[in-house]
Amino acid sequence: MKKDEMRTARKKLGLTQEMLAKKLGLSGSRVVRSYELGEKRPGGPVVKLMEIFLRELEEK
Repeated sequence: MKKDEMRTARKKLGLTQEMLAKKLGLSGSRVVRSYELGEKRPGGPVVKLMEIFLRELEEK
């Protein structure tokens, strides 16, 4: 998942960085911010969870 995709997905889900961090079980919003800025790449489990969250949103 590219940095632009992470930010777009978060906004589509209607979540703040802090809310998304909690939902993903991350240590804090700084991690989400680093993904969105391209400083870090999210690992497989984070990407998979984001895909699940987006799929659930589309099914509603």
